[in-house]
Amino acid sequence: MKLVFPEAITIMTTFKCTAACEECCYECNPSRKERLSDDDIISYIDESDKIFPNLKSVYFTGGECFLLGESLISAIQHATQLNLMTRCVTNGYWGRNLKKAVKTAKEASNAGLTEINFSTGDDHQKFVPIQSVINAAIACATNGIRTVVIVEGSTESIFKTKELVENEQIVQFNEATNNPIGIMQNVWIPFHENKTISQSENLYLKNKERREFVGCENIFTNTGIDPYGKIVSCCGLTMETIPELREEHYVHGQLAEIYKKQFMDFVKIWIWVDGPEFILYQSLEWNANLIIDSDIVHPCQACQLIYNDADIQATIKKNYNKVFDEVMIKYYLKSKTIKGGIKNEQVFSAR
Repeated sequence: MKLVFPEAITIMTTFKCTAACEECCYECNPSRKERLSDDDIISYIDESDKIFPNLKSVYFTGGECFLLGESLISAIQHATQLNLMTRCVTNGYWGRNLKKAVKTAKEASNAGLTEINFSTGDDHQKFVPIQSVINAAIACATNGIRTVVIVEGSTESIFKTKELVENEQIVQFNEATNNPIGIMQNVWIPFHENKTISQSENLYLKNKERREFVGCENIFTNTGIDPYGKIVSCCGLTMETIPELREEHYVHGQLAEIYKKQFMDFVKIWIWVDGPEFILYQSLEWNANLIIDSDIVHPCQACQLIYNDADIQATIKKNYNKVFDEVMIKYYLKSKTIKGGIKNEQVFSAR
């Protein structure tokens, strides 16, 4: 079997954060202590660059990755020296002080940071004022970093992307620059049963009728390491609630073997090929007695159900042989479309 290798790796630097958003997928907050060591960060980047033939990017996330200070800047610089693109995901807390915003942006730019994503919205703004985000975003874009502000979105959201699109500072900046600030909305999903968060479109039900399913482009093509030092199969929103997506602890020199082991999980291959929503749909065809939450608004929620619902697990285990050959053929055909994305599993040589 030939393996698909990641185009990006994610360094989940810490679960400590200056915010404590109620629906944070990793339950980050200021009291969390988990933090990846500087040695593991550099070692993981180096080993990934050596064994993954089409690696292009390194993503630094958290928690709040900028809490690492100089360690983050050094890691960005190290990845840049390996000709890898870099991205940071931040809440922009460091933009509260305009002078610090400019200083931080310059340091990141000088280290070679390619892109920065700011997270904001109703939950985030309880801890980080939107003006801090605007200050930090303008500082980064001014220093040549590709800059995107991502707004947590739901039907109930008070703060909408429109607030930023029409913000006077951002409008004036974007009109005067060749590096405008991008603004996007992200699906905000609930992680507590008593929380009401809804979307205008129900992703699963819509696709169930039209069968417009696509494979997950996160698993296999983006692997990472979490603040505990564990290799993760993906860094999706529900990753912390799916033990099967967390592999062994990282040990330098063993990344190739750890990475290969995830291909022993047929469900992961199926998720990459057809997507978790399709697997739910297929499971329901096999077992009409299954009860599947109709409020699925994000593929990661479907993935969580696949791995955590005992009845769905039993249904897949009983019936997967019916689709095994078809899925493996699809896997092979899809992998063939990835330039430089496959390599014989016994060959893990340096580029």
